[in-house]
Amino acid sequence: MLRFIIVVIPLLFPGLTYAETCKPWQDRMTTLNNLQIGQIRVDTEDVFNLSTLKESTLLHRLANKVHIKTRPTVIRQQLLFKTGDPFRVEILQETERNLRKNRYIKSALVEAVELCNQQVNILVKIRDNWTLTPGVSFSRSGGNNRSGVELQENNLLGYGKVLTFAYKTTRERNTRLFYYEDPQLFGTHKRFKFTLQDNTDGKGYDVDLKLPFYQEASKYSWGLQTGQLTEDTPIYQAGEINEKITKKDTRHTVFYGWLGRKKKQFIRRFKVGWTYNKQDYLGSSKNKQFKPFSDTESYPWIEIENKNQKYIKKTNFRTMGKIEDISLGRSLTLGVGLLHKQFGSDDNHLKLSAHFDEGYALNSNSLGFVNLEAITYLGKGFRQGGILKASAELDHFNQRGNDWFLSGSIQVANNLKQTEQLLLGGEYGLRGYPKGYQTGNKAVLFKAEKRFHFNWYPLHLLKFGAVVFTEAGSAWGKGNKAKVLADAGIGFRIVPTRSSSENTIHLDLGFPLLDRKKVDKYQFSIRTTHSF
Repeated sequence: MLRFIIVVIPLLFPGLTYAETCKPWQDRMTTLNNLQIGQIRVDTEDVFNLSTLKESTLLHRLANKVHIKTRPTVIRQQLLFKTGDPFRVEILQETERNLRKNRYIKSALVEAVELCNQQVNILVKIRDNWTLTPGVSFSRSGGNNRSGVELQENNLLGYGKVLTFAYKTTRERNTRLFYYEDPQLFGTHKRFKFTLQDNTDGKGYDVDLKLPFYQEASKYSWGLQTGQLTEDTPIYQAGEINEKITKKDTRHTVFYGWLGRKKKQFIRRFKVGWTYNKQDYLGSSKNKQFKPFSDTESYPWIEIENKNQKYIKKTNFRTMGKIEDISLGRSLTLGVGLLHKQFGSDDNHLKLSAHFDEGYALNSNSLGFVNLEAITYLGKGFRQGGILKASAELDHFNQRGNDWFLSGSIQVANNLKQTEQLLLGGEYGLRGYPKGYQTGNKAVLFKAEKRFHFNWYPLHLLKFGAVVFTEAGSAWGKGNKAKVLADAGIGFRIVPTRSSSENTIHLDLGFPLLDRKKVDKYQFSIRTTHSF
């Protein structure tokens, strides 16, 4: 009888529908026409997966209980699509990449899960990072100690806001810092940042409000930035601070940008703006006859950006324990600014700038990257000249978890200001020598590292790695002769995989190979960076 009703009623009432016909999504369905975004489900998961044996201890359960999960509304506000939009796989992929950029998110998945007639239902699934990072820090690099006490929350109350209080001690100064960041101001794509710092050698603030090109197809962008900072700039000589010059840096920028062209993976964007930079040099710790002076740049500018987007996913690249989005596309940005006394500048110059990036998939196991940056001032005056930076990198991977990293860089400048130096030693490269051991206006540096990624993963909290490295380079000019230095050493890496700090702890032991009589037999450094 029931079977009779099911068959007969639709014949008598053809407009009556009991339920949509839904099928599990398959990749081949992307060829279907007129597909639209249907239901969107957002799942936010805690830091640890308690259904996994190694993440179900008392520690993991307690951490999940204390942690405030990211609110689904925060994720929905970042989606680049909505119900009723045309279905496009590349928009889902771009959304997934954008979500992974958030420090409070460990992993993100945006995928089609179901096809109901012409409606594609979407699942957005994220797993949180641990975002509250209180603690005491200590680092040593190039013979210099740094320490600090910090309280940072990168996902305030689950709303994606950043709040930081910090006290840091370095060789240069002691700093008290307050920082607030809202990447989704009032639930929009606008971003707001505010920094306030009080140093032993000065004070500063920075305010930044902008609407970025938050997606490849964004029609326009704009921004306002203002800031001021007074501090002592150290001048290095043979690894020691020879002089400190007190400098007050004031900067203001306003800009507007728009999309010029978008075709498949190619993007062309334009920006116009005005920048005001003033540097007041107030005094010198060494030269008591120092006469204060100022340097002002005030100019309108225009910028054009061409990008050819191409991304791949990889793990164990810059860090460990997470999927990384690697850009293999080409990016070229060209800018022109007009400095003139009528605009408030000290001199009349044409400021030209260029930035070029490109990544290459050399084969299935190797990636290459090239970066070029140049700024030059055309005209008469003390700004005349420019600076050029060029670098190249080769990464070779294998299945055994030990990879090769090779890099080379060169910098050349002929218009450095009184407080500017190109440095080598310590955290600036050449880990077997003290910070600022060589200085000048020209520098070259070559690195080779054999990197090891270990499988040990205690409590699913930390990943570990190691490196064997060698480096060679030189900095010269501004009265310093060229002299090649080289070092070799070993290092240990600790990566907190569930922390939003995204820091990798570096422990390096470097041994100088040249000029050994003038430096210590070794340099031991502890520091944190955002890469392996």
